[in-house]
Amino acid sequence: MSEYLIYKIFEGISVFFETFIVHQYISAFFEKKRDKIIIAFGYMGFCAGLMLFSLSSKIMMISALYTVIGIFILITLLYKSGIVLRLFSTILFAVIVMTSEAFCSSILEILGGIDVAEVMTYGMPRVFFITVAKIVQIFIVKFVGIIIKLRRYEKTDIEVKRVLPLFITQILSVLITYHIAASGIEYGYFGLTVFISIIGILYINGMIFWYFDNIKAAYEYKSLNEAAEIKLKHQTQYYELMEIKQKETDCIRHDIRKHLNYIESLIESGLHEDAKRYSHELDEQFQSTALIDEHSYMIINTFLNVEKIKAEEENINLSICVNICREMKVSNPDLGIILGNIFENAIEACRYISNVNERRIKLDVYQRDDMLLIEMENVYNPDAKLKTRIGRHGYGLKNIQRVAVKYGGDVMVTSSNNIFFVRVIV
Repeated sequence: MSEYLIYKIFEGISVFFETFIVHQYISAFFEKKRDKIIIAFGYMGFCAGLMLFSLSSKIMMISALYTVIGIFILITLLYKSGIVLRLFSTILFAVIVMTSEAFCSSILEILGGIDVAEVMTYGMPRVFFITVAKIVQIFIVKFVGIIIKLRRYEKTDIEVKRVLPLFITQILSVLITYHIAASGIEYGYFGLTVFISIIGILYINGMIFWYFDNIKAAYEYKSLNEAAEIKLKHQTQYYELMEIKQKETDCIRHDIRKHLNYIESLIESGLHEDAKRYSHELDEQFQSTALIDEHSYMIINTFLNVEKIKAEEENINLSICVNICREMKVSNPDLGIILGNIFENAIEACRYISNVNERRIKLDVYQRDDMLLIEMENVYNPDAKLKTRIGRHGYGLKNIQRVAVKYGGDVMVTSSNNIFFVRVIV
């Protein structure tokens, strides 16, 4: 196989990697409006055109111009977008391309003493330039995508944690590519071994970012699944609770005439204090069957009534005040994560209060402008073992923080005089 043909094949394969970068970039900005098959054909058409320009001309500006125009067309035809965002994202990609190419030019001059003009002709400098440019571009594109999702308050904990390993991977890829290219330049030959090595580096980088996206998707699916399971669990408990309370109410209703007759008998006998005491005891029995005041949001009813039963089982004095007057922007699964975790940890902390009369939890839920404020107070035992003290609100707090950040809110945690306080703003 001739060296010239190997160069041509390399140019063609690098176009596939360029198309992958473009897909990564556009997907970070926009939501699809076509099905997968149409989108696949769109990128295939883009890839074919880019390959035509890359193989027919060594002037990189022509291929770069085609790429920029192609991105704008792909966004217009395949994704939900406005004209302003389309123009902005297209210009930003052009800036990314120019920045990466300027960086690669600097590396060529500093490390290899190679003039930039040499990349315009077939040879190892051009191979090195293209490879490093693509490695740098895909990292910048992924980093920009993370920033965009952070601005939208999406769940990106897993992405932020992976930025450093990805960066190190890219640095190592550049260094390996440099040494491979240096060997090719030294021997003056772009052989099959060098070709496979360079293509292998591009392939490995592509697979790393592809698996990165799949891991992120699996993480998000797991989070949504856990939230759905929490919601289903509490809804099931709520309906079971409703059934129990309904049976208790039916029993009281069945005996109400007997109670009234007995009170009437006490009054006729002049036992007014006994009648008053019996009436008070009967009222307490009625109150014990009452659920927390209903609100227009099923998820709040579900959690509050379930947690009320849990608190009663632990002899905890539970005080709840809910004041919501309009639609919330927080989804039911996310609200379930917040309420479920703060209640679970508050009840757990109260279990370690030996005096049951001192066990208490106070919850306030109210709206301020378009924000939802959830405030929880609970007592805790400062002398409890270290694991318990740390866990009184530590478990699940990261999930609460994640939900708050998603909606542009925050979580405040304080403790004073054996009172633990959590405020969640979403």
